[in-house]
Amino acid sequence: MKRRKTALFWIILAAALAFAGFAGWILLSNMFLKNSPEFTSSVLHYAFVNKEKGVAYFVRIDTTKRMVYIVTLKQHYFDPVNSRALDLSNPLDVFSFVERMFDISSSQRFFASLTDKQLKEFMNSFFKNGSNDFPVFLTNLASKKAGIFDNMLLGRRLNVLRPESNFTKASLAKFVYELRRNALRFYTLTTVIDKPVRIYVDGRQYERIYLDPKSIELIREDLRR
Repeated sequence: MKRRKTALFWIILAAALAFAGFAGWILLSNMFLKNSPEFTSSVLHYAFVNKEKGVAYFVRIDTTKRMVYIVTLKQHYFDPVNSRALDLSNPLDVFSFVERMFDISSSQRFFASLTDKQLKEFMNSFFKNGSNDFPVFLTNLASKKAGIFDNMLLGRRLNVLRPESNFTKASLAKFVYELRRNALRFYTLTTVIDKPVRIYVDGRQYERIYLDPKSIELIREDLRR
């Protein structure tokens, strides 16, 4: 009987130590993330590019205004004010195109250029059998309660975004964290024409979808408020 009590004591002690170690690891991980440059930044820019469908989603997080701005972009968009075309084959071009068009900036920029399958897999890592519409996904994610194991899943979700991505665990954690804390505002740019115009320059063909300057100005002013 005494041996059984002794064995039970050691089992309980081992379980308690394991739980304490696990809890301590979670606390240290959270502290490390929240002290990172990504988490302490007040303004961050993100770009999710669906390279198969020629669509990109630019996300600006501005914690000083408690806002998250989401702009949907398409391949061949052309900014007539700056005479600038959008090329989604280079995900970094999303930042230079949008930042110049709206006169905004950020020192923290994170992108992921994905296939349609990858994007769906990323969204499904948060919601099984959820919506395949990215703006709807963001809205649902903003209302989803944080879970104790969220940070443990960061590595798996980062793997889905690779190889064409510069996301870090801290940048992804910050993205999800701020979606839940701030108001979301979605924008769709107005175009002058629906279909691309073909232009030939020095024997090369270019396709452009001209954006309405008034639409650009309205969004620019909204971002400045």
